[in-house]
Parts: sequence; C-alpha cells; structure tokens
Amino acid sequence: MSSSLPDAFWHEIRERCDRLPVWLPGTPMELGDVGTFPSHNWTKFTTLEDLGLKAKPDDVGVEGDIEYTSSEGVTRSAGLTRSGVTTMAVEARGDASYTFARKGAFVLRTRDATVHRLAGLDAVERHVLDLYQQKKWQPDWVVITEVLIGGPSLVLVSAGRTGEATVRLRGQAAIDPTTAVAVRPSFTLESQQGLAASFESTAPTALMWRGYRVHDPLLRKAKFSEQRGTGEPAKGSVPAYVSPSAYWVEIEYPEDLETKHADPTT
Repeated sequence: MSSSLPDAFWHEIRERCDRLPVWLPGTPMELGDVGTFPSHNWTKFTTLEDLGLKAKPDDVGVEGDIEYTSSEGVTRSAGLTRSGVTTMAVEARGDASYTFARKGAFVLRTRDATVHRLAGLDAVERHVLDLYQQKKWQPDWVVITEVLIGGPSLVLVSAGRTGEATVRLRGQAAIDPTTAVAVRPSFTLESQQGLAASFESTAPTALMWRGYRVHDPLLRKAKFSEQRGTGEPAKGSVPAYVSPSAYWVEIEYPEDLETKHADPTT
C-alpha cells in the first residue's frame, strides 16, 4: 500500500470522527501506553505506570453502535435479503452495500463500542513534562489517553474511484439452529473489489484514539500535542504546568508526528 493511503485514512478519520485511527486496525493499544508511530504504525515502548505514574481510567462510556463513512465518496445501499442463510439468523438491517468514488474513502462500522479515557490529565501532563526535563522521555513518544474499543468491527478503505463492497452482519443476537449455541456477531464481506484495505474482527478491538506528546521549541519550534481531530484548540487546553523549554499544543495532521531533531536523551 502506498504511504498516501494511510495519510488519507488518517485525515478522513480525524476530520469525521474527532479522533485518530489505529493503523493498522487490530493493533493492540491501551490507555497509558507510550510509544511512537513510525510510518503510521503504532509501536509500544513502555507505559505510564512503568515510568512511575499510576494513572487511573475515567468511567467507561455507554456502549453504542457506530457507522462512520467519508463525508463524500461513499454511497450506502439498502440492506440485503436473508436468502441462502441456513445456519445463522441474520437481521437484514445490519447488511449494506457500499460504493466508493475516490481513493482513501472509508467505512468504519462497529457494535458495542465504548470510549475509555484516562482521568487526571493535568497530573499526567506534569509527570510527562518532568520526565522530559530529566531526559527520561523521548521527543517522539506519544502517551495514549483515550481509546475507542469496538466489539465486532469492520474497516474498509478504497484504493480508487471504483471500489465496491457488500457487507453482512451475521449472528446478531442469534442462535445457530444446528447446535443451539449462541452465535457471536461478526461482519462478513460478501463481495468486494477495488479496496486498498479491509479489516474484520469479532473480538474487542482498538479502533480510534487520542493522546499527547511533548514538543520542544528549542529543538524544532514545536509543542506537547494532543492527537485529536477537530483542527481547533480543545476547550480547557491551557496547561496547568509549562516548562521553559517544552509545552503542549494540538497536532492536527499525522505528519506532525514526524521527528527530525536531535534526541535530548543522548
């Protein structure tokens, strides 16, 4: 896959969902993880707890079903029929066909999604900036402060203007009549063409995230950044603590994660 496709997907998710995507979907990611994003791929190095801070999670958000598509470039058709399905009950309202009109256009669907956040971000901020001043924090490290976890999930990304996909949601609150065993819900691609990437999972999966990173103006005229998707400063984003050489500010684009300066720990 060309590097422009992950870029396009990141920009699409950021603008549409006010968060950044886990790329590739299915990559493990948890609250308090600390790592980097080489070529957009999450690489975990350590955790806040291993760095001396036992950050606590906030209350978990209410479960919900989510369907996000590109604001332009995706057309959703009506649900499928149940014909030919003999081993699992299927609710047709979970089925759909998608037509893509441009490269990087996406569909993200998930059931039973929950949002998990760290509490006390002011304490996290102070701790991270202290570690940076002590040269115990790498300049390209990101700490994960929010993760959206989906149950059965599906991600589709178009390779161009002629992509198509037909999706069926199987086993929705159903029992396999041959075994009388409850069927775990799952999204299944009935057919597809022209996709650059597709991902399906029945297990809980990290799909989107927010996080922070330190930027040092002495090194690259940059900031400690909130990885989120609005393109506007977050409410209440003025930090409780500012060091003379490092501070926090929102990063709006994936390329802002690039590090092209000296490592202060060396």
